[in-house]
Amino acid sequence: MRKTAGTLITFLQIFIAGVLAVSVLPVTLFLGLATREVASYAIGVALIIAYSAFELSARVRMANFEAGRYLVMNLGRSALIMLFALPIAALTRDGLWTAAGTALGMAGGAMLGLNPAGFGPALTRLDRPLIGEIFAYGIPIGASMVLGSLINSGTRALVGGLGSAEELGYYTAGFVLIQATLAMVASGLEAAAFPLAVAAIERGDAAEARDQLVRNASLLLAVLMPAAIGMALTAPGIAHSLVGARFEPMVARLTPWMAMGGLLGSFRAQLPRSRVPARP
Repeated sequence: MRKTAGTLITFLQIFIAGVLAVSVLPVTLFLGLATREVASYAIGVALIIAYSAFELSARVRMANFEAGRYLVMNLGRSALIMLFALPIAALTRDGLWTAAGTALGMAGGAMLGLNPAGFGPALTRLDRPLIGEIFAYGIPIGASMVLGSLINSGTRALVGGLGSAEELGYYTAGFVLIQATLAMVASGLEAAAFPLAVAAIERGDAAEARDQLVRNASLLLAVLMPAAIGMALTAPGIAHSLVGARFEPMVARLTPWMAMGGLLGSFRAQLPRSRVPARP
């Protein structure tokens, strides 16, 4: 079993390499672009980096079972985004400047989870076997996440392309209201439960890890199934209470389908493989 500090250093090395890749390698794209397009690209990269830094820091807190610190990070991120983005939006009425304020607030939230530990000199030492393990495990997971994002984005593109902007608005309202809610609940359950399975793997107890994963799946089913069924059965009331009158009829019709999709999508996104090998 590798020491936690060494593992964290390896993840920081991969993160720094990723930051350099998205910041430096595509710089040739700036050639011939207008100033507004360059600004859009730069702010988009800043958002990617800030969000990635927040997720890395948050996952470290989750792995260490630091629920209080994780809560502080999320509340701090929300407060900082409001502190920076809302005044900028009110003053400039410009989406780019508002996105820049969002990136700044996101970065501040990530900093709330940092633990300065003097890793500077250690960052130059590469653990190549561990990097290989991370990429061997992470590439398929990353590809799955990319495909999942494409499915969501592609569905909206199809609705907008084959239908109309109005129908896309109805679909987006239902998606945000139903599927995003179920996904948020599932993500919270996974954040609390999955580190328990990881801890069992680190102890070398494969049986306990598999048992924990089964309990995690049971918990997801026990919480998400009633939530999805409840949303489907109360679709008219949900639509009447939470969306405008213009959106109400269509959102009520979409809610049962969105609830079913949200249930299955949450399991796809949050339920890990049941066969996880114990680490030496």
